[in-house]
Amino acid sequence: MSFDWCRLWHDLPTDPKWRTVARKAGARVADVVAVYIAMLVNASQSPERGTLHNWDNEDIGGALDLEPDAVANIKSAMQGKVLDGDVLTGWEGRQPKREDGSAERGKAWRERNRTQPNETERKRSLDKIRLDKSTPTGGEETFTSDEVPWETASETPTQPPAPQDLPLAPTPPTVTAPSPEVELFRRGKEVLGTNAGGMIRKLLAFHGEVVALARASIELASTKENPREWIGGLLRKGSNEEADREAARRARHTFN
Repeated sequence: MSFDWCRLWHDLPTDPKWRTVARKAGARVADVVAVYIAMLVNASQSPERGTLHNWDNEDIGGALDLEPDAVANIKSAMQGKVLDGDVLTGWEGRQPKREDGSAERGKAWRERNRTQPNETERKRSLDKIRLDKSTPTGGEETFTSDEVPWETASETPTQPPAPQDLPLAPTPPTVTAPSPEVELFRRGKEVLGTNAGGMIRKLLAFHGEVVALARASIELASTKENPREWIGGLLRKGSNEEADREAARRARHTFN
């Protein structure tokens, strides 16, 4: 069975164990979560699902904008929590070997449609047959306006379909607006480059996880000749009066 995805449980981002791992590794909680998600993806594609395969701290660090040693420390701190060697200990419980039954559900749906045809369509077909029989053609019997053109006297005219029998119009899909944090990363990568995920994450932490302030800094950087270098300088200095003023102004007037 081939899998192109893996599952994330609802409490994964806020699981308390990440704080323990982060403290032992001397890392940020966000970096711990990012490394673990990378492990899930790696283990999902492994020949033996649930076990890390060809894991490389340097490659993962490059993808997440982390130092290889930081990735190694996080991996080491996860031992006994979510790792047993290279095995993800919660894999069997959270990643069952099935595709959510989509093929089986599709087969059952087709079988129901085959054995239980739509009742409304069946009634319409019967009505059409009756009308075809009553329609005069060639030398067949014709009817006057006072006669009722039905097969037998016991039959009654077909009534128009009741409103509940009419097919329902399809419900338009619900469009969910992306969250402010998703928009922050989308815009940040437009301004700073597609590989700027780690820098945007650091910028968000620099602003105390306030998305509006981080977005304002990115918009300010977009007006600079080298936006990425400007953001890097802001993070290195730890404070920038121009950025603080502009971020506060944009947060008040643009994002609230």
